[in-house]
Amino acid sequence: MKLRMIWTGAVLGLALAAAVPVRAAQITEVADSFYEDDDIFDASLRVRYEFLNERVQLNREVVQYSDRLKTSEYILARDLNASTTWNSVWIDAEFGVYKDLSLNVRLPITTGYSRSYSLAQDIFIAETEDGLPYTNSSLINDMGDLQSPTQGDLRESPQPGDPPRYLPRPPFDQSRRGFGDMEVGLRWNPLNHDRNPYHSTLLLAFDYRIPTGSLAQPGNQNIGMGVHFLTWTLAFSKRYAFAEPYISLHYTHPVPSKNRVEIPGRGASADIEAVWRPGMVTGLAVGVENTLYKSGEDGNLVTLDARFIGRWTGQSESSINPVSDALFTRTVEEQYLTAGGMLGLRAELARYIGVNISGTLAHNLNHFLTFSDFGENLPGGKNDRIDMNSTERSGFFHDKLDQVGRRVRADGSLIIGVSASIGVLF
Repeated sequence: MKLRMIWTGAVLGLALAAAVPVRAAQITEVADSFYEDDDIFDASLRVRYEFLNERVQLNREVVQYSDRLKTSEYILARDLNASTTWNSVWIDAEFGVYKDLSLNVRLPITTGYSRSYSLAQDIFIAETEDGLPYTNSSLINDMGDLQSPTQGDLRESPQPGDPPRYLPRPPFDQSRRGFGDMEVGLRWNPLNHDRNPYHSTLLLAFDYRIPTGSLAQPGNQNIGMGVHFLTWTLAFSKRYAFAEPYISLHYTHPVPSKNRVEIPGRGASADIEAVWRPGMVTGLAVGVENTLYKSGEDGNLVTLDARFIGRWTGQSESSINPVSDALFTRTVEEQYLTAGGMLGLRAELARYIGVNISGTLAHNLNHFLTFSDFGENLPGGKNDRIDMNSTERSGFFHDKLDQVGRRVRADGSLIIGVSASIGVLF
C-alpha cells in the first residue's frame, strides 16, 4: 500500500511538471535556437547594476620584545582601515547560435570606484609645535618616504638626526571610473534536462575578458586591467520537483598583455618596469534554485537561488590593492581564499521580461599585501629591471614594505555585494 502511494505521487508529480513548461537553473541555462518544437531563435538583452563594498583592516608587522621568550618577536599591530566601494553598470547580451550553444557579450561601465582610509584605534595625526603634521602610524610615515614631495606635507622628523620626510595629506582617497574590460564567451549544454528528463543539465562555458579599458595604475583614474583573462566553467544541475541543486567549477588563467606599467621610484630604488601579473583563480559554487511560482499559461516564473561560493586567488604581482593605492606604487599580494554566500531572486514576467536581484556576503582570508621576494638585478642592466625570460619572480622588493617585520597584512575582510538587472527575453 505504501509503495503504491509513493508510485502514485511520483506519477502525479511528473504529470504536473510536464503540464507546466520548465527551464534549467539559471547558472546552467543557455539561449537555444533552431529547434522545431521551440522558438526558432532565443536571445536576451539585460542591463545590470552591481554594488560592491569591501572593508578591511591594514595591520603592520612590528618588532616587540617578549618577556616570556626573552627575545624580540614579530606581532601585528592595527594601523589603518580601508574601505573600497565599486559601482558598475553592465550590458549583457546572449544570442542562441545553434541548438544549445549561445554567444555572450558583456560590456562593463564603472560609474564609481573609490577607496578611502581611516585611522585605526590608537592611531592619530597631530601637529608639532611648528604646525607640521605628525602621526604614530608607521604605514603613513612610510608613505611619506615612498611618495614624492608634491604628494604630501613636509613634517618634522620624530627622531633627532633623521632626514625630513613627507606625510600624505589625509584622507588620501583613490577614485576610478570609465569603460572597463569587455567579455565575450560561449555557453553550451551537451546534456539538457528539459529535453531528456533522465539527464542532468551539463554546462560547458568559455569566457574571454579583453583588455579594452584604459590601464589602471596607482595615481590615475583608469579601470582597465591590461590583462587577457581566459575562464573555463563546468556546471551541473538536476531538477527534482521544484528544487534544482547545482554545482559549478571554474578556472581563470591570466595572460599579461604587451601593456607595461611604470613603477614609481621607491626610496633609493630606481624606476622599474613590470608586466601586471594577476594571480590565477579557481572557484566553486554549490547551491539550489527553488521554483516559488510558475505558470504555463502566461509564462510567469519566480525562483529563489541560494548558493555557497568558494574561491582561491593565486599570488598577484603588480596588483592594485589598499596598500599600493595609498603608496602610489605596485606591490606583490599573497595568495588567499575567499568564502561566502549568495541569495538571489529571479522573475520572468509574461515570457519577455526578466528581473534578477541578488545579495552577496563574503570574506577574504587574512593575507599579506606586501609579499615580494628580494629578486635580482640583470647583469649590466638598469637597477631592478625584470627579465621576462628569466626565472626571477619579482623586482618589487622594498625593505620598508617586504622585509619580515615590516609587511602589511589585510585582516578582517568583509565584502557586501548587491546586484540588480532587468532585461528583455526573446
